[in-house]
Amino acid sequence: MARVEEAHGEGALADDGRAGRRKRTRRPFTAEAKSVLERALRIAVGRSERCIGAEHLLMALTARPGPAAAVLADHGVTYGDVVRVLDEARGRRAS
Repeated sequence: MARVEEAHGEGALADDGRAGRRKRTRRPFTAEAKSVLERALRIAVGRSERCIGAEHLLMALTARPGPAAAVLADHGVTYGDVVRVLDEARGRRAS
């Protein structure tokens, strides 16, 4: 028991329902992160898709000028390219 508490903290084996729990703190999203998520949602809805996936986040990041879009563009990734590749992969005509 001492070795368990030494490794996992005092009360790790306690049966009070709180064993091993640590206080969790949430970090709020920045305004920019919220904007990207909102844009991803609008893109998914506009494409009649029911879930937001990584592809929607990528489209949202490349849809407007900003640091992420600039870095992606430096690597040859633009909004138009992302849409084209995803549409081809899904067998859609380019929008």
